[in-house]
Amino acid sequence: MIRLPSRSTQSRSSAASDVYKRQAYKDMAVEIFQEIREDFFKKYPLVCMHIYHSLGRVNAGEISLFVFVSAVHRKAAINACEEIVERIKKEVPIWGKEILGNENFQWKENS
Repeated sequence: MIRLPSRSTQSRSSAASDVYKRQAYKDMAVEIFQEIREDFFKKYPLVCMHIYHSLGRVNAGEISLFVFVSAVHRKAAINACEEIVERIKKEVPIWGKEILGNENFQWKENS
């Protein structure tokens, strides 16, 4: 196995938040995650899938969403992963509140 160290090229603006609070309707979120899982195992020849979505306090730079899929052929894994992320953003009831430095907040919209 080859493992490269983490690297980020994203620069944060001075207005960027340092903290996000993630909230969810957990029962419904779990149900939708299971539907997504089943749908994508039917659609693609996947070997394995893991989805992790942070809840509660998430500091800037920490993992908020982690989607792992494996398949015998990389194209299936890449396409499935991309579609899964988009479907999660559209369907799973998880909300993010961006906590600003001045104790104010704004709700984050999925794009």
